[in-house]
Amino acid sequence: MSDVVKRTVVVIAAVAILGGVGLLAWQNHNDFERVMVAQAQAQLLLTAKSEAQSIESYIDNIYTELEILSSEFVTCRLIRDKSGKAVNPEYCTAMENSYRDVGKIVDVIYLLDAQGMVVNVSPFNEGVIDQDLSDMPGVKEVMESRRPFTSPLFVSLRKGMSLALVQPVFENGEFIGMLYALLPAQKINELVAHINQDKIRALLIDGNNRILSYPDAKYIGSGLNSIAGDGFFNQSIFKDVLQKASSDAQGTEGLFAFSPIHFGSNSWLLIVAADYSLIAGPMNKNSRNNLLMVGFVLLVFIFAGVILYRIQQKRAQLAISARALDIINKQLHLEIDERKRLEEELQKCAGVRRPIIG
Repeated sequence: MSDVVKRTVVVIAAVAILGGVGLLAWQNHNDFERVMVAQAQAQLLLTAKSEAQSIESYIDNIYTELEILSSEFVTCRLIRDKSGKAVNPEYCTAMENSYRDVGKIVDVIYLLDAQGMVVNVSPFNEGVIDQDLSDMPGVKEVMESRRPFTSPLFVSLRKGMSLALVQPVFENGEFIGMLYALLPAQKINELVAHINQDKIRALLIDGNNRILSYPDAKYIGSGLNSIAGDGFFNQSIFKDVLQKASSDAQGTEGLFAFSPIHFGSNSWLLIVAADYSLIAGPMNKNSRNNLLMVGFVLLVFIFAGVILYRIQQKRAQLAISARALDIINKQLHLEIDERKRLEEELQKCAGVRRPIIG
């Protein structure tokens, strides 16, 4: 095999080895990224699911308390006996005591009669007694359906951006009024706020894609377009999240996780997003390890190549030396043969010229 062929084989082998090592490093990087994304998705989805369940339980608890309150004697008595609603301190005290448990989870509760007129309110505010709230979101719906109802977001004069949770009040099967509880959107935002960190953010939207919870509270009540500049939620993948979430199922897309929230006829969506930098640290460490591995293999390959080159050089030198010795040996043999031949010729010449003695 000629030297050119040998060198070509060595170069091809080197390229193949280095290419194989590089391919393995690239595949390892991609596999590691998939594992990291899958782990992040699982954690984000767990957070979204647990928080969605927590919000559903929170709303259910409000309705449970409202239902209990609607069946209490003092509630029905206040509606039936309006003459004492504003002047009898005992009614107000009794109502405050009745509202105590519900007041821990909502900010204000109005007691309305069947026509939507305010009978009482807690915390007590004498200025709203006898006001007509029949046009407020949720009141007309309950007056018509006689069933609990949660309003969409609206601007409440008392509590700003709020939701109204309305519970009908019955006495002996007769609809006599309503409990009208205001839940400020800020309180919902506080329920979700603990998720928000430097690299993780939560977004809660209602069925009309209006924001119920967001790290910056000034966007509450706004549409999704208002946060178009947010690096977390203005990505093209976010549109895929909204499309996928419309199927009303929990799931993940990229570094997004989403879970629907249902209560009554309402459907909200909680989205928890993570910045790629959340997994960038482990990814960078893995990339460094891959580079170190490739560098180590390259050094080993270079070291082995240098050793093989030196061995080849020594072999070549030994071969040259052997050839030189062989040539010298042949020359010596030729010189010896030539000397023998000359000696024989001299001897022959000496035998011819010897004088004859008689």
